[in-house]
Amino acid sequence: MNDLKHITIIHPGMNFLGGAERLTVELALGLANMGTNVTIITDICNNIWKMELLKNVKRIFIKEIGEMLSGNIKFWLNIKRYVNKMAKLIDAETNIVIATKFPASFIAHYAKNKLGVKIVHYFHDAPMVLHDKEAFNFLPLKLRFFYTFISKLYAKEDIACVRDSDAFFANSIFCKKVNSKIYGLDESSITLIYPGINLKRFYPINHIPQIIKYNIKQNTPIIFIPKGTSPWRMPKTILKALSSISNYHFLAIFSGGNINEKNTVLAMAKKLGLKNRIHFIPEVFGNDLNALYTCSRFIVSIPKRESFGLIPLEALACGTPSIISSSSGISEILRNGEGIISIDSNNFQQLSFAMKLLLFNDQERQKIVSRGYEKLKEFDIKRFIYEMYYQLQKISN
Repeated sequence: MNDLKHITIIHPGMNFLGGAERLTVELALGLANMGTNVTIITDICNNIWKMELLKNVKRIFIKEIGEMLSGNIKFWLNIKRYVNKMAKLIDAETNIVIATKFPASFIAHYAKNKLGVKIVHYFHDAPMVLHDKEAFNFLPLKLRFFYTFISKLYAKEDIACVRDSDAFFANSIFCKKVNSKIYGLDESSITLIYPGINLKRFYPINHIPQIIKYNIKQNTPIIFIPKGTSPWRMPKTILKALSSISNYHFLAIFSGGNINEKNTVLAMAKKLGLKNRIHFIPEVFGNDLNALYTCSRFIVSIPKRESFGLIPLEALACGTPSIISSSSGISEILRNGEGIISIDSNNFQQLSFAMKLLLFNDQERQKIVSRGYEKLKEFDIKRFIYEMYYQLQKISN
């Protein structure tokens, strides 16, 4: 018997094509296939996600407020208005509300008071911006002052709303630790549920994707750096490492990022003599992403800190190893040499050494992929969905 008749997932930011959004889609589809009605409440849902979600139109419902909550100044100055609009979209039939990205904590708190539903808070950031003093160092001075002001306005209320939840989930041990400290929770009260990927969506495609086809000379080794222009993903370290191996043949592909981030990376690249060795592309998805993963020698994904990170798993499913940050939650399940090489994200020399190994030692690269691939089977999306379903059933009862 399915006691989970109706789940509502509050995830502002479904307009993005990130790992958290991909996981939300997979969870909604999985729960719907198990007989649960699922409503996703968001700002604007990307059409790519809509196409996936509406494959199950009988059980999945998407509710949007029609305004993009991108984290800009307008968003922060109008939080209460956005919260009220989104809170009104929650169905009275909802059994459990899953709150994820801020300000979902405020919306879920409203639902608990008005509808008497149970609340699950799913931590997938470590930690989120209101409490993240470390991240302030990566912001321009004006924004540091602004976020300090915003934190004074909303941080205490966010803590109170999160603590009012009936259950807490986290996507890594690292995520459990930092969020338990911020929210004053006992670590034992937070259930660890590692994410997974849909292995049917990620598989080798052995051709160069159209988006970079005309930028690749014959037999050019490709180094793929997803979302790599973001300051948080350490482009300075990456460019210094690339500069140290610039006497070798390669092309580094950076995906995503806004114009300012791309210009900053390009300016750094010019100073290091790398202008013609890097190329920027928009965010890629689907077969283009699989093809880019497959045709790359390796992936570089070394954020300053990341609660989990699906990119190394996705790349591994396509047969490609990744260089990751040792401060990433993914390092809890993929040990050094198992699909990944783990480095200190501040150390360009460690990154340079790992790059050389993966560029030129085909045998070692294949060994790393082979070792990791066995581990990958444990992190199929089905395991994540069943664990979530089981935990939600316990809360429902």
